[in-house]
Amino acid sequence: MFRRLAPALLLLAGCGKPAPPSKPAEHFPARMIGAPPGLHNVIRVNDWLYTGSEPEGDPGFQSLHDLGIRTVLTVDGTKPDLDASAKHGLRYVHIPIGYNAIPQDRLLMIAKAMKELPRPIFLHCHHGKHRGPAAAMAGLRCLDPSWTAETAERFLKFAGTDPQYAELYASVGGARPVGSGEWDALPNDFPASAPVPDIVERMLELDRILQRLNASQSQKGPFDSNDVIAMREAFRELIRESGNRPEGYIRILREAESGAEQMLSPNSPWSTLNGFLTVSRTCQECHMRFRNRTPGK
Repeated sequence: MFRRLAPALLLLAGCGKPAPPSKPAEHFPARMIGAPPGLHNVIRVNDWLYTGSEPEGDPGFQSLHDLGIRTVLTVDGTKPDLDASAKHGLRYVHIPIGYNAIPQDRLLMIAKAMKELPRPIFLHCHHGKHRGPAAAMAGLRCLDPSWTAETAERFLKFAGTDPQYAELYASVGGARPVGSGEWDALPNDFPASAPVPDIVERMLELDRILQRLNASQSQKGPFDSNDVIAMREAFRELIRESGNRPEGYIRILREAESGAEQMLSPNSPWSTLNGFLTVSRTCQECHMRFRNRTPGK
């Protein structure tokens, strides 16, 4: 008898009202695929968009072909491998961005490419964790208002986008749906390979950043973290593009990258200062050995 009454007693204990229905979870279609041959950090964002790393030669492009990809959209700062993509019947589009805020004109072109080019689309940066996911989310928010700022941020965290890239997060959060008139005003030519800075331009930009950091140090003020991030990423790009350059040159760049990384460490002011001194020393050494003298002498 008591067992038959128990459900009723429990209902009375709750003032006779059933618990309110739980709020349905927000739909989140992204799914981690992982590392097919020649690719890393591949995520299926929805039924027509994937993000991930730069394809590594024929195995990477074959994996994209096997996924059914028709268009490869890169926001990386290096030139795409057009020969390998053509070999596998894939169209390549290159709209490079940095690790700071995504310029509005670039964002609109990325969104228009996502809107108009053959699908499925694979959108990549170098590692597939930071610029690529941010560009994908900002572009989707221009196309589809159901991708809220909260859902987009959830995806960035799912993809492993580092919170230190605050301006990438801000670009995603600030993206808005684009009206039909705005689409019509955008150009329809999508470059297969956009111009990228050469080594001289990268070195000049590093000099400008280092001048600003030196000014902060002399005034005993804090370093601008955006400058430090930009400097670290410039060192990384130079390492990637070092090719057959002398081992001493690559070693200097790696030390400089390590110093920049140390400047971003929250451990202590001494750690930050030590990283800055490492960057300054390696820049001077690079100038002495490779900029201010004829190679081989």
